[in-house]
Amino acid sequence: MKKALALLLTLVLLLGATACSGKPGEQNETAKPVRDTVTISTSKINQYDPFESYTAEQFNFMNCLYATLLYIGYDQNGQPQLVGDLAKSWELENDGAVFVFKLAENATFSNGEPITAEDVKFSLEKSAASPYHAGFTDMIKGVEVRDEHTVAVDVGQFNSSLPWSWNHTYIVNKAAYEKDPEGYATDPVCSGAYTLESLDTATGNMTMQRRDDYWGDMPQIKTVNIRGFNDGNTSLIALEAKEIDARLVFGTSATQLSKNSEIVLDPVPSNSLGGIFINCTAAPWDNVKLRQALAYAIDYASIMQVLYDGRVESSSSIAYKSVKDPMPAGLHEYAQNIEEAKRLVTESGLSTPIDGGVLIGGSGGPGEMIQQYCAAIGINITTSDLSGGDFVNAIMSKSYSLCLIPGANAAVRGGNVLATTYASTSGSNYGGYSNARVDEIAAELAVETDETAYQAKLKEAMEIIAEEIPIIGLGVVQNYIAHRAELSIPTSMNGEYIIRLWKFQ
Repeated sequence: MKKALALLLTLVLLLGATACSGKPGEQNETAKPVRDTVTISTSKINQYDPFESYTAEQFNFMNCLYATLLYIGYDQNGQPQLVGDLAKSWELENDGAVFVFKLAENATFSNGEPITAEDVKFSLEKSAASPYHAGFTDMIKGVEVRDEHTVAVDVGQFNSSLPWSWNHTYIVNKAAYEKDPEGYATDPVCSGAYTLESLDTATGNMTMQRRDDYWGDMPQIKTVNIRGFNDGNTSLIALEAKEIDARLVFGTSATQLSKNSEIVLDPVPSNSLGGIFINCTAAPWDNVKLRQALAYAIDYASIMQVLYDGRVESSSSIAYKSVKDPMPAGLHEYAQNIEEAKRLVTESGLSTPIDGGVLIGGSGGPGEMIQQYCAAIGINITTSDLSGGDFVNAIMSKSYSLCLIPGANAAVRGGNVLATTYASTSGSNYGGYSNARVDEIAAELAVETDETAYQAKLKEAMEIIAEEIPIIGLGVVQNYIAHRAELSIPTSMNGEYIIRLWKFQ
Protein backbone atom coordinates (compact mmCIF):
# COMPACT_ATOMS: atom_id res chain seq x y z
CA MET A 1 0.00 0.00 0.00
CA LYS A 2 2.85 2.39 0.87
CA LYS A 3 4.51 1.62 -2.46
CA ALA A 4 1.27 2.29 -4.32
CA LEU A 5 0.79 5.60 -2.46
CA ALA A 6 4.38 6.64 -3.13
CA LEU A 7 3.98 5.83 -6.82
CA LEU A 8 0.75 7.84 -6.96
CA LEU A 9 2.37 10.85 -5.25
CA THR A 10 5.34 10.66 -7.60
CA LEU A 11 3.02 10.64 -10.59
CA VAL A 12 1.09 13.66 -9.22
CA LEU A 13 4.34 15.58 -8.73
CA LEU A 14 5.52 14.73 -12.23
CA LEU A 15 2.26 15.88 -13.76
CA GLY A 16 2.35 19.06 -11.72
CA ALA A 17 5.91 19.82 -12.80
CA THR A 18 5.19 19.34 -16.48
CA ALA A 19 1.98 21.36 -16.32
CA CYS A 20 3.85 24.38 -14.91
CA SER A 21 6.79 24.21 -17.33
CA GLY A 22 7.02 26.03 -20.65
CA LYS A 23 5.60 29.38 -21.67
CA PRO A 24 2.05 30.38 -20.77
CA GLY A 25 -0.48 29.19 -23.30
CA GLU A 26 1.88 26.61 -24.86
CA GLN A 27 1.29 22.83 -24.85
CA ASN A 28 4.20 20.81 -23.52
CA GLU A 29 4.74 17.81 -25.80
CA THR A 30 6.59 15.90 -23.04
CA ALA A 31 3.72 16.16 -20.55
CA LYS A 32 2.61 12.57 -21.05
CA PRO A 33 4.76 10.25 -18.90
CA VAL A 34 6.07 7.05 -20.42
CA ARG A 35 4.62 3.98 -18.75
CA ASP A 36 7.04 1.75 -16.89
CA THR A 37 4.67 -1.03 -15.76
CA VAL A 38 3.40 -3.89 -17.87
CA THR A 39 0.77 -6.51 -17.04
CA ILE A 40 0.65 -9.74 -19.00
CA SER A 41 -1.46 -12.87 -18.80
CA THR A 42 -0.37 -16.44 -18.71
CA SER A 43 -1.71 -19.85 -17.89
CA LYS A 44 -0.99 -20.81 -14.31
CA ILE A 45 2.55 -22.06 -13.82
CA ASN A 46 2.84 -25.24 -11.75
CA GLN A 47 6.64 -25.41 -11.46
CA TYR A 48 9.03 -22.52 -10.83
CA ASP A 49 12.33 -24.38 -10.75
CA PRO A 50 14.44 -23.15 -13.71
CA PHE A 51 15.69 -26.68 -14.38
CA GLU A 52 12.17 -28.07 -14.61
CA SER A 53 10.87 -25.57 -17.14
CA TYR A 54 9.25 -26.83 -20.33
CA THR A 55 6.39 -24.48 -21.25
CA ALA A 56 6.28 -21.03 -22.85
CA GLU A 57 4.63 -19.68 -19.69
CA GLN A 58 7.58 -20.84 -17.60
CA PHE A 59 10.08 -19.47 -20.12
CA ASN A 60 8.44 -16.02 -19.97
CA PHE A 61 8.77 -16.07 -16.19
CA MET A 62 12.37 -17.36 -16.25
CA ASN A 63 13.48 -14.86 -18.91
CA CYS A 64 12.81 -12.03 -16.46
CA LEU A 65 14.60 -13.49 -13.47
CA TYR A 66 17.53 -15.37 -14.97
CA ALA A 67 20.33 -14.62 -17.38
CA THR A 68 21.33 -17.10 -20.08
CA LEU A 69 24.62 -17.34 -21.92
CA LEU A 70 22.87 -16.43 -25.17
CA TYR A 71 19.40 -15.78 -26.47
CA ILE A 72 17.84 -15.93 -29.93
CA GLY A 73 17.06 -12.58 -31.48
CA TYR A 74 16.04 -11.56 -34.99
CA ASP A 75 17.65 -9.13 -37.40
CA GLN A 76 15.72 -6.53 -39.40
CA ASN A 77 15.16 -9.11 -42.15
CA GLY A 78 13.50 -11.51 -39.73
CA GLN A 79 16.43 -13.93 -39.65
CA PRO A 80 17.37 -15.56 -36.34
CA GLN A 81 20.67 -14.64 -34.76
CA LEU A 82 22.49 -15.49 -31.57
CA VAL A 83 22.79 -12.57 -29.16
CA GLY A 84 25.11 -12.55 -26.18
CA ASP A 85 23.54 -12.18 -22.76
CA LEU A 86 25.82 -13.22 -19.91
CA ALA A 87 28.34 -14.33 -22.57
CA LYS A 88 29.89 -11.26 -24.14
CA SER A 89 31.93 -13.28 -26.62
CA TRP A 90 32.51 -16.90 -27.53
CA GLU A 91 34.78 -18.97 -29.74
CA LEU A 92 35.31 -22.59 -30.76
CA GLU A 93 38.21 -24.87 -29.91
CA ASN A 94 39.15 -28.47 -30.77
CA ASP A 95 37.52 -28.34 -34.21
CA GLY A 96 34.30 -27.03 -32.77
CA ALA A 97 33.96 -29.59 -29.98
CA VAL A 98 34.50 -26.97 -27.25
CA PHE A 99 32.67 -23.67 -26.81
CA VAL A 100 34.61 -21.10 -24.81
CA PHE A 101 32.48 -18.32 -23.35
CA LYS A 102 33.78 -15.05 -21.93
CA LEU A 103 31.36 -13.79 -19.30
CA ALA A 104 30.41 -10.20 -18.48
CA GLU A 105 32.83 -9.21 -15.73
CA ASN A 106 30.40 -6.78 -14.09
CA ALA A 107 27.56 -9.31 -13.83
CA THR A 108 26.11 -9.82 -10.37
CA PHE A 109 23.26 -11.68 -8.72
CA SER A 110 20.46 -9.84 -6.98
CA ASN A 111 22.15 -10.49 -3.62
CA GLY A 112 25.21 -8.54 -4.79
CA GLU A 113 27.45 -11.55 -5.35
CA PRO A 114 29.35 -11.77 -8.66
CA ILE A 115 28.15 -14.24 -11.30
CA THR A 116 31.13 -16.50 -11.85
CA ALA A 117 32.13 -19.33 -14.14
CA GLU A 118 31.46 -21.73 -11.25
CA ASP A 119 27.79 -20.66 -11.25
CA VAL A 120 27.62 -21.17 -15.02
CA LYS A 121 29.25 -24.61 -14.77
CA PHE A 122 26.76 -25.67 -12.08
CA SER A 123 23.79 -24.36 -14.08
CA LEU A 124 24.84 -26.05 -17.33
CA GLU A 125 25.41 -29.37 -15.59
CA LYS A 126 22.04 -29.18 -13.81
CA SER A 127 20.34 -28.39 -17.10
CA ALA A 128 22.13 -31.26 -18.89
CA ALA A 129 20.92 -33.67 -16.22
CA SER A 130 17.30 -32.48 -16.34
CA PRO A 131 14.78 -34.66 -18.18
CA TYR A 132 12.83 -31.49 -18.96
CA HIS A 133 15.76 -30.06 -20.93
CA ALA A 134 16.54 -33.37 -22.63
CA GLY A 135 17.66 -33.00 -26.22
CA PHE A 136 18.97 -29.48 -25.71
CA THR A 137 21.77 -29.76 -23.19
CA ASP A 138 22.26 -33.51 -22.73
CA MET A 139 25.04 -33.45 -25.34
CA ILE A 140 27.27 -31.59 -22.87
CA LYS A 141 30.17 -33.89 -21.94
CA GLY A 142 31.85 -31.60 -19.47
CA VAL A 143 32.24 -28.01 -18.32
CA GLU A 144 35.61 -26.52 -17.41
CA VAL A 145 36.17 -23.33 -15.43
CA ARG A 146 39.16 -21.56 -17.05
CA ASP A 147 39.02 -18.54 -14.75
CA GLU A 148 36.42 -16.53 -12.87
CA HIS A 149 34.88 -15.21 -16.10
CA THR A 150 35.72 -17.93 -18.63
CA VAL A 151 33.94 -21.26 -19.04
CA ALA A 152 34.61 -23.98 -21.64
CA VAL A 153 31.79 -26.35 -22.62
CA ASP A 154 32.80 -29.68 -24.17
CA VAL A 155 30.08 -31.15 -26.43
CA GLY A 156 32.21 -34.06 -27.69
CA GLN A 157 32.29 -32.98 -31.33
CA PHE A 158 31.23 -30.08 -33.49
CA ASN A 159 27.46 -29.72 -33.62
CA SER A 160 25.91 -27.31 -36.10
CA SER A 161 22.79 -26.93 -33.95
CA LEU A 162 24.69 -25.56 -30.99
CA PRO A 163 24.52 -23.24 -29.16
CA TRP A 164 21.12 -22.38 -30.67
CA SER A 165 19.41 -24.68 -28.20
CA TRP A 166 20.86 -23.15 -25.03
CA ASN A 167 18.60 -20.14 -24.74
CA HIS A 168 16.65 -21.82 -21.92
CA THR A 169 19.67 -22.72 -19.79
CA TYR A 170 19.16 -20.36 -16.87
CA ILE A 171 22.04 -19.29 -14.63
CA VAL A 172 21.48 -19.70 -10.89
CA ASN A 173 23.53 -18.92 -7.81
CA LYS A 174 25.27 -22.23 -7.09
CA ALA A 175 25.64 -21.80 -3.32
CA ALA A 176 22.08 -20.60 -2.75
CA TYR A 177 20.52 -23.26 -4.98
CA GLU A 178 22.46 -26.09 -3.35
CA LYS A 179 21.50 -24.83 0.11
CA ASP A 180 17.76 -24.87 -0.61
CA PRO A 181 16.72 -26.09 -4.10
CA GLU A 182 13.01 -26.15 -3.27
CA GLY A 183 13.01 -22.70 -1.71
CA TYR A 184 15.09 -21.25 -4.55
CA ALA A 185 12.28 -21.90 -7.03
CA THR A 186 9.92 -19.40 -5.39
CA ASP A 187 12.49 -17.14 -3.67
CA PRO A 188 15.33 -17.02 -6.18
CA VAL A 189 18.64 -15.20 -6.15
CA CYS A 190 18.28 -13.67 -9.59
CA SER A 191 20.88 -13.32 -12.33
CA GLY A 192 18.57 -11.48 -14.74
CA ALA A 193 17.07 -8.01 -15.01
CA TYR A 194 14.27 -8.49 -12.47
CA THR A 195 13.68 -9.81 -8.98
CA LEU A 196 10.58 -11.61 -7.75
CA GLU A 197 8.72 -9.27 -5.40
CA SER A 198 5.60 -11.35 -4.83
CA LEU A 199 4.19 -14.71 -5.89
CA ASP A 200 0.85 -16.35 -5.23
CA THR A 201 1.32 -19.98 -6.22
CA ALA A 202 -2.42 -20.65 -5.81
CA THR A 203 -3.42 -18.21 -8.55
CA GLY A 204 -0.17 -17.82 -10.50
CA ASN A 205 -0.22 -14.05 -9.97
CA MET A 206 3.18 -12.46 -9.44
CA THR A 207 5.04 -9.17 -9.53
CA MET A 208 8.65 -8.67 -10.61
CA GLN A 209 10.68 -5.50 -10.11
CA ARG A 210 13.57 -4.20 -12.19
CA ARG A 211 16.93 -4.43 -10.47
CA ASP A 212 18.56 -1.06 -9.90
CA ASP A 213 21.92 -2.86 -9.95
CA TYR A 214 21.25 -4.84 -13.13
CA TRP A 215 24.52 -5.35 -14.97
CA GLY A 216 23.11 -5.37 -18.52
CA ASP A 217 21.30 -2.73 -20.56
CA MET A 218 18.70 -1.27 -18.22
CA PRO A 219 15.13 -2.15 -19.27
CA GLN A 220 12.52 0.56 -19.70
CA ILE A 221 9.91 -1.61 -17.99
CA LYS A 222 10.28 -1.26 -14.24
CA THR A 223 7.44 -3.44 -12.95
CA VAL A 224 6.15 -6.66 -14.51
CA ASN A 225 2.82 -8.02 -13.30
CA ILE A 226 1.81 -11.51 -14.39
CA ARG A 227 -1.78 -12.59 -13.92
CA GLY A 228 -2.56 -16.27 -14.07
CA PHE A 229 -5.57 -17.34 -16.13
CA ASN A 230 -6.82 -20.88 -16.56
CA ASP A 231 -9.65 -19.60 -18.76
CA GLY A 232 -8.45 -18.23 -22.09
CA ASN A 233 -11.70 -16.33 -22.71
CA THR A 234 -11.33 -14.43 -19.44
CA SER A 235 -7.81 -13.47 -20.48
CA LEU A 236 -9.05 -12.14 -23.83
CA ILE A 237 -11.70 -10.06 -22.08
CA ALA A 238 -9.03 -8.65 -19.76
CA LEU A 239 -6.88 -7.65 -22.74
CA GLU A 240 -9.73 -5.89 -24.51
CA ALA A 241 -10.70 -4.18 -21.23
CA LYS A 242 -7.09 -2.87 -20.91
CA GLU A 243 -6.55 -4.81 -17.70
CA ILE A 244 -3.56 -6.55 -19.28
CA ASP A 245 -1.16 -5.30 -21.93
CA ALA A 246 -0.10 -8.40 -23.85
CA ARG A 247 -0.60 -12.11 -24.32
CA LEU A 248 0.32 -14.81 -26.81
CA VAL A 249 -2.59 -15.86 -29.04
CA PHE A 250 -3.40 -18.11 -31.97
CA GLY A 251 -6.44 -19.47 -33.76
CA THR A 252 -9.88 -18.14 -32.86
CA SER A 253 -8.40 -15.82 -30.22
CA ALA A 254 -6.35 -14.07 -32.90
CA THR A 255 -9.41 -13.80 -35.13
CA GLN A 256 -11.43 -12.24 -32.32
CA LEU A 257 -8.74 -9.70 -31.41
CA SER A 258 -8.12 -8.74 -35.03
CA LYS A 259 -11.45 -6.88 -34.91
CA ASN A 260 -10.20 -4.56 -32.13
CA SER A 261 -8.41 -1.51 -33.57
CA GLU A 262 -6.72 -0.77 -30.23
CA ILE A 263 -4.86 -4.07 -30.23
CA VAL A 264 -1.90 -4.96 -32.43
CA LEU A 265 -1.35 -8.55 -33.56
CA ASP A 266 2.34 -9.10 -34.25
CA PRO A 267 3.00 -12.40 -36.05
CA VAL A 268 6.00 -14.09 -34.47
CA PRO A 269 8.26 -16.81 -35.91
CA SER A 270 6.33 -19.88 -34.93
CA ASN A 271 7.99 -22.91 -33.48
CA SER A 272 4.68 -24.50 -32.49
CA LEU A 273 4.37 -27.82 -34.24
CA GLY A 274 0.98 -29.49 -33.88
CA GLY A 275 0.65 -33.24 -34.15
CA ILE A 276 -0.65 -36.58 -32.99
CA PHE A 277 2.26 -38.22 -31.21
CA ILE A 278 2.09 -42.01 -31.47
CA ASN A 279 3.51 -44.43 -28.92
CA CYS A 280 5.57 -46.59 -31.27
CA THR A 281 6.76 -48.86 -28.47
CA ALA A 282 3.45 -50.58 -27.73
CA ALA A 283 0.76 -52.43 -29.65
CA PRO A 284 -1.12 -51.70 -31.75
CA TRP A 285 0.76 -48.56 -32.78
CA ASP A 286 4.10 -50.32 -33.15
CA ASN A 287 2.60 -51.47 -36.46
CA VAL A 288 3.75 -49.11 -39.26
CA LYS A 289 0.77 -49.96 -41.48
CA LEU A 290 -1.65 -48.92 -38.75
CA ARG A 291 0.13 -45.59 -38.31
CA GLN A 292 -0.08 -45.00 -42.05
CA ALA A 293 -3.76 -45.93 -41.98
CA LEU A 294 -4.48 -43.30 -39.33
CA ALA A 295 -2.55 -40.71 -41.35
CA TYR A 296 -4.86 -41.40 -44.30
CA ALA A 297 -8.00 -41.31 -42.12
CA ILE A 298 -7.61 -37.70 -40.98
CA ASP A 299 -9.37 -34.72 -42.50
CA TYR A 300 -6.49 -32.29 -42.06
CA ALA A 301 -8.21 -29.08 -43.13
CA SER A 302 -11.12 -29.69 -40.74
CA ILE A 303 -9.05 -30.47 -37.66
CA MET A 304 -6.70 -27.54 -38.32
CA GLN A 305 -9.75 -25.31 -38.56
CA VAL A 306 -10.92 -26.51 -35.16
CA LEU A 307 -7.45 -26.33 -33.57
CA TYR A 308 -6.21 -23.06 -35.08
CA ASP A 309 -9.15 -21.43 -36.88
CA GLY A 310 -7.18 -22.18 -40.03
CA ARG A 311 -4.33 -19.85 -39.01
CA VAL A 312 -1.32 -22.01 -39.83
CA GLU A 313 2.11 -21.36 -41.30
CA SER A 314 2.05 -24.74 -42.99
CA SER A 315 -0.43 -27.61 -43.20
CA SER A 316 1.92 -30.55 -43.71
CA SER A 317 0.99 -34.03 -42.48
CA ILE A 318 4.69 -34.50 -41.66
CA ALA A 319 5.70 -33.24 -38.22
CA TYR A 320 8.61 -30.97 -39.04
CA LYS A 321 9.51 -27.35 -38.36
CA SER A 322 12.91 -25.72 -38.53
CA VAL A 323 13.55 -21.99 -38.40
CA LYS A 324 16.53 -22.17 -40.76
CA ASP A 325 15.92 -25.28 -42.90
CA PRO A 326 12.67 -25.56 -44.93
CA MET A 327 10.87 -28.87 -45.22
CA PRO A 328 12.72 -30.98 -47.83
CA ALA A 329 10.84 -31.01 -51.12
CA GLY A 330 9.15 -34.10 -52.49
CA LEU A 331 8.21 -35.84 -49.24
CA HIS A 332 5.16 -38.10 -49.26
CA GLU A 333 2.20 -36.16 -47.87
CA TYR A 334 -0.94 -37.76 -46.48
CA ALA A 335 -4.45 -36.59 -47.32
CA GLN A 336 -7.75 -38.09 -46.24
CA ASN A 337 -8.44 -41.29 -48.16
CA ILE A 338 -10.66 -43.65 -46.17
CA GLU A 339 -10.43 -46.51 -48.69
CA GLU A 340 -6.63 -46.40 -48.63
CA ALA A 341 -6.74 -46.25 -44.83
CA LYS A 342 -8.95 -49.36 -44.67
CA ARG A 343 -6.65 -51.18 -47.09
CA LEU A 344 -3.67 -50.46 -44.84
CA VAL A 345 -5.60 -51.66 -41.77
CA THR A 346 -6.12 -54.96 -43.61
CA GLU A 347 -2.41 -55.10 -44.52
CA SER A 348 -1.51 -54.54 -40.87
CA GLY A 349 -2.75 -58.06 -40.13
CA LEU A 350 -4.78 -56.83 -37.14
CA SER A 351 -8.40 -57.88 -36.71
CA THR A 352 -11.00 -55.16 -36.38
CA PRO A 353 -12.27 -53.66 -34.23
CA ILE A 354 -8.79 -52.74 -33.00
CA ASP A 355 -8.29 -51.45 -29.47
CA GLY A 356 -6.31 -48.24 -30.09
CA GLY A 357 -5.97 -47.33 -26.41
CA VAL A 358 -6.22 -43.86 -24.92
CA LEU A 359 -5.74 -40.49 -26.59
CA ILE A 360 -4.48 -37.93 -24.05
CA GLY A 361 -4.69 -34.17 -24.43
CA GLY A 362 -7.61 -34.52 -26.76
CA SER A 363 -10.90 -34.18 -24.96
CA GLY A 364 -13.50 -31.94 -26.55
CA GLY A 365 -13.80 -31.17 -30.24
CA PRO A 366 -10.35 -32.22 -31.56
CA GLY A 367 -10.36 -35.41 -29.50
CA GLU A 368 -13.81 -36.37 -30.74
CA MET A 369 -12.68 -35.76 -34.31
CA ILE A 370 -9.67 -38.06 -33.93
CA GLN A 371 -11.93 -40.62 -32.26
CA GLN A 372 -14.26 -40.49 -35.28
CA TYR A 373 -11.38 -40.76 -37.76
CA CYS A 374 -10.21 -43.90 -35.96
CA ALA A 375 -13.69 -45.40 -35.76
CA ALA A 376 -14.19 -44.93 -39.51
CA ILE A 377 -11.39 -47.44 -40.17
CA GLY A 378 -12.13 -49.92 -37.38
CA ILE A 379 -10.04 -48.52 -34.50
CA ASN A 380 -11.62 -47.76 -31.13
CA ILE A 381 -9.97 -45.17 -28.86
CA THR A 382 -11.01 -43.34 -25.70
CA THR A 383 -9.99 -39.80 -24.71
CA SER A 384 -8.54 -38.46 -21.49
CA ASP A 385 -7.90 -34.79 -20.83
CA LEU A 386 -4.83 -34.69 -18.62
CA SER A 387 -3.33 -31.29 -17.90
CA GLY A 388 -0.23 -29.69 -16.44
CA GLY A 389 2.25 -31.99 -14.77
CA ASP A 390 0.08 -35.09 -15.24
CA PHE A 391 0.07 -34.54 -19.00
CA VAL A 392 3.86 -34.08 -19.12
CA ASN A 393 4.50 -37.10 -16.92
CA ALA A 394 2.27 -39.28 -19.11
CA ILE A 395 4.21 -38.24 -22.20
CA MET A 396 7.64 -38.70 -20.65
CA SER A 397 6.75 -42.12 -19.24
CA LYS A 398 5.08 -43.14 -22.55
CA SER A 399 1.97 -44.16 -20.65
CA TYR A 400 -0.33 -43.31 -23.52
CA SER A 401 -1.28 -44.63 -26.95
CA LEU A 402 -1.95 -41.40 -28.84
CA CYS A 403 -1.30 -37.85 -27.70
CA LEU A 404 -2.62 -34.65 -29.25
CA ILE A 405 -0.15 -31.78 -28.89
CA PRO A 406 -1.43 -28.60 -30.59
CA GLY A 407 1.93 -26.83 -30.29
CA ALA A 408 5.15 -28.70 -29.52
CA ASN A 409 8.47 -26.88 -29.82
CA ALA A 410 10.49 -27.61 -32.95
CA ALA A 411 14.09 -26.46 -33.54
CA VAL A 412 16.33 -23.95 -35.29
CA ARG A 413 18.06 -26.40 -37.66
CA GLY A 414 16.65 -29.48 -39.39
CA GLY A 415 19.32 -31.71 -37.90
CA ASN A 416 18.21 -30.63 -34.47
CA VAL A 417 14.63 -31.67 -35.30
CA LEU A 418 15.99 -35.16 -35.97
CA ALA A 419 18.20 -35.17 -32.87
CA THR A 420 15.54 -33.99 -30.44
CA THR A 421 12.27 -35.35 -31.86
CA TYR A 422 13.12 -38.51 -33.81
CA ALA A 423 16.49 -39.88 -32.66
CA SER A 424 16.05 -42.95 -30.46
CA THR A 425 18.55 -41.62 -27.90
CA SER A 426 16.74 -38.33 -27.35
CA GLY A 427 14.82 -37.72 -24.15
CA SER A 428 12.38 -35.65 -26.23
CA ASN A 429 11.47 -38.60 -28.44
CA TYR A 430 8.24 -39.08 -26.53
CA GLY A 431 6.84 -41.79 -28.80
CA GLY A 432 9.86 -44.07 -28.56
CA TYR A 433 10.35 -44.08 -32.36
CA SER A 434 13.53 -45.84 -33.48
CA ASN A 435 15.20 -46.12 -36.87
CA ALA A 436 18.92 -46.87 -37.12
CA ARG A 437 19.45 -44.82 -40.28
CA VAL A 438 17.65 -41.79 -38.84
CA ASP A 439 19.91 -42.05 -35.79
CA GLU A 440 22.98 -42.20 -38.03
CA ILE A 441 21.90 -39.16 -40.04
CA ALA A 442 21.11 -37.16 -36.89
CA ALA A 443 24.66 -37.83 -35.69
CA GLU A 444 26.15 -37.02 -39.10
CA LEU A 445 24.30 -33.73 -39.42
CA ALA A 446 25.67 -32.58 -36.09
CA VAL A 447 29.16 -32.46 -37.64
CA GLU A 448 28.31 -31.84 -41.30
CA THR A 449 29.81 -28.58 -42.61
CA ASP A 450 28.96 -28.95 -46.33
CA GLU A 451 25.53 -27.40 -46.81
CA THR A 452 24.64 -29.41 -49.92
CA ALA A 453 25.46 -32.68 -48.17
CA TYR A 454 23.57 -31.45 -45.10
CA GLN A 455 20.36 -30.89 -47.04
CA ALA A 456 20.66 -34.21 -48.90
CA LYS A 457 21.04 -36.18 -45.68
CA LEU A 458 18.21 -34.26 -44.03
CA LYS A 459 15.93 -35.16 -46.93
CA GLU A 460 16.89 -38.84 -46.71
CA ALA A 461 15.98 -38.93 -43.02
CA MET A 462 12.71 -37.10 -43.54
CA GLU A 463 11.72 -39.48 -46.34
CA ILE A 464 12.08 -42.36 -43.88
CA ILE A 465 10.06 -40.49 -41.27
CA ALA A 466 7.34 -39.64 -43.80
CA GLU A 467 7.05 -43.34 -44.60
CA GLU A 468 7.06 -44.61 -41.00
CA ILE A 469 4.97 -41.65 -39.68
CA PRO A 470 5.73 -41.80 -35.91
CA ILE A 471 4.05 -38.41 -35.53
CA ILE A 472 1.13 -37.23 -37.66
CA GLY A 473 1.63 -33.55 -38.39
CA LEU A 474 -1.29 -31.19 -37.89
CA GLY A 475 0.43 -28.11 -39.23
CA VAL A 476 2.54 -25.34 -37.77
CA VAL A 477 0.35 -22.87 -35.96
CA GLN A 478 0.76 -19.15 -36.61
CA ASN A 479 1.38 -17.42 -33.29
CA TYR A 480 0.87 -13.76 -32.51
CA ILE A 481 1.69 -11.46 -29.65
CA ALA A 482 -1.44 -9.41 -29.06
CA HIS A 483 -0.64 -6.15 -27.27
CA ARG A 484 -1.63 -2.57 -26.63
CA ALA A 485 -0.74 -0.33 -29.58
CA GLU A 486 1.57 1.87 -27.49
CA LEU A 487 3.75 -1.09 -26.50
CA SER A 488 6.68 -2.05 -28.74
CA ILE A 489 7.67 -5.74 -28.59
CA PRO A 490 10.69 -6.97 -30.57
CA THR A 491 10.33 -10.21 -32.52
CA SER A 492 11.15 -13.25 -30.42
CA MET A 493 11.30 -17.00 -30.86
CA ASN A 494 7.83 -18.53 -30.77
CA GLY A 495 6.37 -15.50 -29.04
CA GLU A 496 8.44 -15.91 -25.90
CA TYR A 497 8.63 -12.74 -23.87
CA ILE A 498 11.97 -11.02 -23.37
CA ILE A 499 10.44 -8.21 -21.37
CA ARG A 500 13.71 -6.40 -20.72
CA LEU A 501 13.59 -5.42 -24.43
CA TRP A 502 10.00 -4.14 -24.39
CA LYS A 503 9.26 -0.40 -24.54
CA PHE A 504 6.26 1.87 -24.26
CA GLN A 505 6.10 4.61 -26.88
